[in-house]
Amino acid sequence: MSIRRTLLLAFLLVGLGPAALLTYLAFERAQDAMRTEIERNITVQAASLSTEIDRILFERLENSATWSRLDVMEDIRISDVDKRLSLFLSELKSGYGPVYQELYCTDATGLKVASSNAALIGERVTPSPGWISTMFPRADLSMESSPRGPLGSPTLAIRAQVAPALGDRSPGELTLLFDWQELQTLLDQAASNGRSIAVLDQTGRVIVASESLHAKDVVMTQRLADWVSKDKRNAALIRLGAPIEKGEVIVGTDQVRDYRGFHGFGWSTVVIEPLDIALAPVRRMAVVFLSLLLVVAALTVVVALWATRTLGQPIISLTAFTRRFMHNQEMIDLPRAKGEVGELTSSFVLMIEEIARSRQKLIDSAKLAALGEMAAVLAHEIRTPLGIVKSSVQLLHREPTLAADSRELLGFIESETERLNRLISTLLDSSRPRQPVIATLDVNALIRKCSAMLASQAEKKAILITERLCAGELLAQTDGEQLTQVILNLLLNAIQIVPEGGHIEIGSVPGREFVEISVADDGPGIASEDRERIFEAFFFRREGGVGLGLAVVKQIVHAHGGQIEVGQSTLSGALFLIRLPASPKGDR
Repeated sequence: MSIRRTLLLAFLLVGLGPAALLTYLAFERAQDAMRTEIERNITVQAASLSTEIDRILFERLENSATWSRLDVMEDIRISDVDKRLSLFLSELKSGYGPVYQELYCTDATGLKVASSNAALIGERVTPSPGWISTMFPRADLSMESSPRGPLGSPTLAIRAQVAPALGDRSPGELTLLFDWQELQTLLDQAASNGRSIAVLDQTGRVIVASESLHAKDVVMTQRLADWVSKDKRNAALIRLGAPIEKGEVIVGTDQVRDYRGFHGFGWSTVVIEPLDIALAPVRRMAVVFLSLLLVVAALTVVVALWATRTLGQPIISLTAFTRRFMHNQEMIDLPRAKGEVGELTSSFVLMIEEIARSRQKLIDSAKLAALGEMAAVLAHEIRTPLGIVKSSVQLLHREPTLAADSRELLGFIESETERLNRLISTLLDSSRPRQPVIATLDVNALIRKCSAMLASQAEKKAILITERLCAGELLAQTDGEQLTQVILNLLLNAIQIVPEGGHIEIGSVPGREFVEISVADDGPGIASEDRERIFEAFFFRREGGVGLGLAVVKQIVHAHGGQIEVGQSTLSGALFLIRLPASPKGDR
C-alpha cells in the first residue's frame, strides 16, 4: 500500500471515528433536551390558558355579584315601569361590548321585566338546572340547556339573586348571558403548530375546544376524560392519540388553581400535539447533524490528501513570492510552514523586507542629495538679494518718523532674512540636516509669533487664523529656530491651499511626556492615498510646489525625537498633529 493511501486511511479512521461518535452523542443530548422543552412548553401553555379562563370567568362572576346588590335592582318590584333598570342594563352591555349577549332581570314568577334588549322584555324564562355552583354569595352559575343562546351563539347564563333592600325576600334574579364564543376564540388563537386544546369540566366532559377538535365531535362528550393527569395538577405525558389523532401524541394538562380566592370549578385544560409534529425539529436537527458529519468526512479527505503532498509546495510558494517581488516590488503573504522550510521562508521574507527598507532609505538619501546640489547652485543667487534686503531694513531702522507697527514689521523682515540665510547654510551642508540645539522654550509663544508674522498674508485672502492654545506656558524641549520653521511651513501651506474666506486653526495641548501642536484648516484636505507619501521629498499635488517643505518638517520633528501625523480635521480639511518631548517639571 502506498504512503498516500496509508495516510488517507489513517486520517479517515482518526478523523471520522471520533466525529461520528461525538455527533451521535450530541444528537441524543439535543433530542432529549428538545423533547423536555416541548413537554415543558405544552404544560406552560396549559397552565397559562387555565389562568386566563379563570380570570375571564372570575370577572363575569364578580360583575354578577356586584350588580345584583345595586339599588337600581329594586325596580324589579315595580316591573321597571319607568324603564330605568332596562336603560341601566343596556348601558352595561354597551360598555362591555361583545362580552355579554344579553343582561336581563326576572321577577319572582320568572317574567322578564327588564332587559338590555327591549324587544325581549315580557318573555317568561324557565331556568334550566344549574350546571355549576360557585362560592360567590347568592350567585348561581349555570349553562343553558340549549347549545345555542337566544342570539345564536353559545352562552353561559350567570344568575344571581338580587339582594333585597326591603324585607327578607329577593325581588327577583339578575341574569348575565356570557358569550361562550369568547373562550372558543381564546382556544383557537392559542392552538397553533398542529396543536389542539380542550377544556373539561369536573366530570371529564369537554365543554369548549379549539376548532380542530370541534370538527371531530368531542365537545360535550367524555372522550378525553382519561387524558387528564390524575396524580399531578400540571403534567405532560406521551400516549396513543386514538380516537382523536393517529399515532402518539404529547398531552399537557393543567387543573384549575385558585384565582384571587376563587376556587374555580374543577375544570382542566388539555393541550394536545401529535408527536410527529412536536419532534419535527428533532428530525430536522438529525438532518443537520448528518450533513455536518458529511462535511467533516469531506474535510477529513481533503486534509488527508493535503498531508500527503511533498515539501515542494512551500518551496513553490517561496519562488512565486520572489518572482512577484522582483517584477513589481509586491509583498504577498506566504503560507506558514513548519520545520526547516518554515525557518527558511521566515528568514527569506525578513531579508526581502530589510532590502525594501534599505531601498527606500537610498531613495530618500538620493532626493536629499539632489536637494543639496540644487541648494549649492542657488545659494549665491539667493544670498545676494537677501543681503540687499537686510541692508535696506537696517537703513529703514534709522528713519525717526517710522511708526511702532512699521518698526515691528521691519524686525520681522530682518529676523526672517537672517533665518533664511541660516537655512541656506543648512541646505548646503550636503543633505544632512543640522542637529537641533535643544532648549526649554515656550511653544505657545512661538505659535503666537508665527501667527503674527503671517497675519498680513492671511488678510490678503481674508483667511481667519484662530489660536486654541492651552492656558499659561507650554514648555517643550526644542530648537526654537527649527520649530519656528516647522510652524511657518505648516501655516504657509495652509494659507496657500485654503480658499479665500477660509479658516485656519492652530492649537496646543499639554501632556506628561509630549506636548501637541495641531494645525487644521477647512481646505480640500489630503486624499487618503496621498497621506503615506505626503512627507516624501519632491512629492507634491499643489501646482507650483516642489515637495520640500513637508519633508523638511518631518526631518526636524524626528530630529527632536517627536512624531508628526496627518489626517482630516474637524473643519473638514487637513490636520497636521505634531508631538514634541515635553519639558520636565521645574525646567526653564
